[in-house]
Amino acid sequence: MLKIIKLIKKSRPVKFKDIFRVLIDSWKIKWLMRMPFEGRFPNASSISHCQLEGTQNDPLRFFVLGNDIHLFRDSRGQVKYKPIKLKKYFGFPYPRTIINPEIIWHNEKLIKSREGCMSQPETPPTNIMRWEIIDCKYWTFFGPKRKKFYLYRAVILQHEIDHFNLISLKERKQMRYDERN
Repeated sequence: MLKIIKLIKKSRPVKFKDIFRVLIDSWKIKWLMRMPFEGRFPNASSISHCQLEGTQNDPLRFFVLGNDIHLFRDSRGQVKYKPIKLKKYFGFPYPRTIINPEIIWHNEKLIKSREGCMSQPETPPTNIMRWEIIDCKYWTFFGPKRKKFYLYRAVILQHEIDHFNLISLKERKQMRYDERN
């Protein structure tokens, strides 16, 4: 069974020779996301390649956005399944692999986002300041894309890019606004 690990190494960009590995590992991540996780967070909105056990030596810059089933705990602590509409938030209704994302523009307005991290289960969800709108270029298995992301979508992309660069939630929270590259 796959496990989520603490981040230990910066991710390198995906090259053409890595595509088969990206395909296999993204399938593993998609499978992993269908199962409830132990601990504080029973489900994930997205998981980076660098968070997977076994990828510590050569983590790649890609992540998988969640599927259409989200898990949550009810008031009695029971894990329940709740469908969400990813099409509403991301423009597509199925898990998507985002490869080599790069923020090429952002607005100056910051929003407060309450975030937790699967790689840091001991850290409680915390408020992080994130850019409200970002313009991002990235690859999918269908080719290159460029898209503006707003609010929740923008927060998820910024969170995952922080994983690639080994920036923890605690470090991000302590950064001044002018250091947020």
